Amino acid sequence: MSGAAIAWLPIGRVPALAGEVPPGFPESTPLYRSVFANWSGETRVEDLWTCAPRTAAEVVDLSNWAAGAGWRLRPRGQMHTWSPLVVGPDDDPSTLVLMDLSALDSVELVSPGPTHGRVRAGTGISMDRLQTAMLDWGLGLPSVPTIGTITLGGVLAVGAHGATVHPGAGRTALPGQSFGSVANLVTELTAVVWNPKSRTYQLRTFDRHDPELAALLVNLGRTVVTSVVLRAPAAQRLRCVSHTGIPGTELFAPPAKAGTRSFSALLASHGTVDALWFVFTKKPWVKTWTPSPTRPLLSRQTGSPYNYPFTDRIPPAVSALAADMLAGNAAATPLFGELMYDVVVAGLTATLSTDLWGWSKDVNVWNYPTSMPSSDLGFTVLCARDEVQDVVARFAALHQGMLASYRTRGLFPHNLALHVRATALDRPLDVDGAVEPALSAACPDGAHPEWDTAVWINLLYFAGPAGQEEFFTEIQDRVFAEFDGGGTRVRVEWAKNWAIGPGGSWTHRAVIERVVPASLPRWNSAVTTLDSLDPYRVFSNAFLDRLLVPR
Repeated sequence: MSGAAIAWLPIGRVPALAGEVPPGFPESTPLYRSVFANWSGETRVEDLWTCAPRTAAEVVDLSNWAAGAGWRLRPRGQMHTWSPLVVGPDDDPSTLVLMDLSALDSVELVSPGPTHGRVRAGTGISMDRLQTAMLDWGLGLPSVPTIGTITLGGVLAVGAHGATVHPGAGRTALPGQSFGSVANLVTELTAVVWNPKSRTYQLRTFDRHDPELAALLVNLGRTVVTSVVLRAPAAQRLRCVSHTGIPGTELFAPPAKAGTRSFSALLASHGTVDALWFVFTKKPWVKTWTPSPTRPLLSRQTGSPYNYPFTDRIPPAVSALAADMLAGNAAATPLFGELMYDVVVAGLTATLSTDLWGWSKDVNVWNYPTSMPSSDLGFTVLCARDEVQDVVARFAALHQGMLASYRTRGLFPHNLALHVRATALDRPLDVDGAVEPALSAACPDGAHPEWDTAVWINLLYFAGPAGQEEFFTEIQDRVFAEFDGGGTRVRVEWAKNWAIGPGGSWTHRAVIERVVPASLPRWNSAVTTLDSLDPYRVFSNAFLDRLLVPR
């Protein structure tokens, strides 16, 4: 949602001068200085060395140079991230080089298969380009993030996901479909890892049965993956319907009062649900997706993604109100929420986008890369599918109660929206004996086989209002206290804001050192594997050094 309230930060390139180049840096790889700025602007580092390797072999050369020179390499993707997994405030820029892997963008059909195929892709390819190429072969990804300009490597590194639990009532999954994170579709992965025999970094290919692959599928940038083979089911056409008339109290009603328009009922019927609830409004913007081989009578056909331009070009009056709110007039927050809801309702009508039909790559991807930057606190709650309504109802009640309580104190710390989705877990399909992504927030917990669903809860906000740190620390602590144990398990969403403490996001020691590791049962084995594959910690940074430690 771009506008005058927040401007994009320029990210330029400054060519390297001969005398400045790090000693021994491989001459074949282009090197320049640039700015790293994450999505929300919370992390911005000026004048960083950045290189652009054109082949996987160049990445290997860079890795061996860095190991010998005591430098670190950080793959940067498209910087659509919040957390300090790439670069953080404690990193030493004098011994760090970012890697732009966008040249590793090849894609090829490995095998068509009778019912589904396999596709090999470089990790620098964008999700938009990958899905377009796959459709040419009659293939598609069943559940993907809402933004398509991010790279495949970035998606895999953080366990990015869509919003699908299953195909919906009365339908069966197509061969090869998986509705967890995109990483669960990987059947083969090539990464730069340490070879103890040659005492060099080399390319090595892992298949889905290799125990070490469990740590690499979702790796937080602790390794460099150059290419993967993805299991690719047949492409599907979907119908996406927007609902703006369901009250939040009905969508997130307690299970005993849940009706046909509750979150769980919509999930059971359609299989895919996305709910965006602007603060201090009564009705969320709810989208449902349903497989539909033929165009429904009332649906508008679309042949491209990003079908909601009104989310990227908000009216000047709304943008001005956002600027006023961020300048200190926090009391304008309820009005801002109401106006954002009105923008959605009017925009859906004006663009004939209330009922869309098209290929999955076109109706699943709707979040513009130029949307207004905001922060995003992210939780993942694992539960049994029949407990989903209880989870969303309890969280909504907690959230609404806190909004009201803080409002009585004249505080409006949460000022944008609550975003709720659900997916299946990362159980491998059609691959006997395959490993699960150990560090994925959607990784199954063997001690609780009844947990088959991940509920993704995000609180989007603009930083700055009074009481914000208190509000998000309180809601974080209450979520861990009320949902982490018994019938549910709470995990963090890696790419988002989390571990909020006295120093802001990613500073809460107990969350970083105890809660997060305890939430992932294969934590220690994954961390040990990553260390063994990168003993020189070439692909680490200060935050990962602190986070990824056996507990």
